Amino acid sequence: MKFLAISAVAAICAHMVLAVPTVNTNADVVAQNVGVHAGMVAVSSFEVNKKDKDEDSSEDDEISEAAEEAEHEEKMALMKQAKEEAEELQAVEEEAEKEAEELDETEEKAENEAQEFEEEQEPEAKGLEEEKESEDKELEEEQEREAEKEAEQLESEKELELEEAELEKEAEEAELEKEAEEAEPEKDAEEETEKGTVDDKN
Repeated sequence: MKFLAISAVAAICAHMVLAVPTVNTNADVVAQNVGVHAGMVAVSSFEVNKKDKDEDSSEDDEISEAAEEAEHEEKMALMKQAKEEAEELQAVEEEAEKEAEELDETEEKAENEAQEFEEEQEPEAKGLEEEKESEDKELEEEQEREAEKEAEQLESEKELELEEAELEKEAEEAELEKEAEEAEPEKDAEEETEKGTVDDKN
């Protein structure tokens, strides 16, 4: 900036020199030529500096644009990565939901099959239960009949034993009565004998 200001001052001085009317002497001409040359040099230096500044500005713009482009590309890359990760996460969630639905369907199917099996087995189980109850009832009735039969048999045997005992008793009584009847004449004879003996003694 300082160099540009000096160049501008030199250019202004040269312009002022050219603007002042003078007599065309050799010295004046020489001085005039020197001033013109100095002004031209100053203008040339200003243009060079301006060109350098423009080039620097252009280079800075290019660097800035490159940085902005790189930043934009980085943002785009991050956005793309985030989008891909979001899509992957969504795919994983969808897969998990699908697996959960399949698991629910499997559980529901298993429950339905279990219920159907239970419904199919229920009549059979009921029939088996009724059959068992019938068999138990028949067995109970048969046991009751056997018990009654045994009781009747015992009763019959008891009656038979009583009858036999009664017959034996009657037979014994008849035997005793017969013996008593047979012993009666002998007793009478003994009594007669005893009576005769007593009479003889008298």
